[in-house]
Amino acid sequence: MNSFKIHFSFIFTLFIICFCFQFNFFINELTKDYEKNLNKDYSVVLVSEQEVQAVDLASIEYFSSIKELDPSEILEKIKKDITKANLEALKSKLPKFYSISFTKFINESEIIKIKKQLLKIPNVLKVETFSKTHLKIYKLLNIIKLISYICLICISILSIAVFLNQIKIWKFEHENRIYILNLFGASFFQRASTMLKIVFIDNIICFAILFAIFFNFNNISYFKELLAKFDIELPVIDFLPSLIEISSYTLIASLFCVLVVMFKVKRQ
Repeated sequence: MNSFKIHFSFIFTLFIICFCFQFNFFINELTKDYEKNLNKDYSVVLVSEQEVQAVDLASIEYFSSIKELDPSEILEKIKKDITKANLEALKSKLPKFYSISFTKFINESEIIKIKKQLLKIPNVLKVETFSKTHLKIYKLLNIIKLISYICLICISILSIAVFLNQIKIWKFEHENRIYILNLFGASFFQRASTMLKIVFIDNIICFAILFAIFFNFNNISYFKELLAKFDIELPVIDFLPSLIEISSYTLIASLFCVLVVMFKVKRQ
């Protein structure tokens, strides 16, 4: 029963820490995917007297593609109000409209810079960036990222505090046993072997629990429905690389705690 308590308390601590880090990773991936989808929907409209091609925009930062907009829909709406001759005259004088896409979700300073660059192109009459709506979404995403980073810092500080507290517990639990082994001339690793085994096994169990949870995370209908309410589609995320990375860090931190305990007992 005592052994179960030792394992359970450490596995529970590990699980909370790893889950928080992994969930933070999920939020970051979700934000990146949302930003990527927003970038697909965002474009700058350019009005020009002459034809503009992709080669003319090669020097524009983050330029991805250009597409000519068809004004026929607007002309269709007004053709009842003007004569056919006037309509043809209007068509011949109508400037060309283009939609410009970018390789990334551009920020406020980049929008201003790109607009200035576009206006320098010969025959360009106007550039519409829709910056007001775009920047609102951009600032909202930045706030989400900032909250995510603050949470990560808090989790890191909490993790250090929890591990330091765990060191104190282990110190009281193994102090007498290590002291006796030390009297019989046991080596450093012989004295630490029991604690090293506990740490290693508990990290493996914690990794297995987290893997079982996040392996099915993309299929949890509750999250899909919750995100759908905010018009966000749950992206398919490969959690395994981040799980291995986070579990490796916690294993190293745990082993470091064992070494700290061993050195503290030896000094006494």
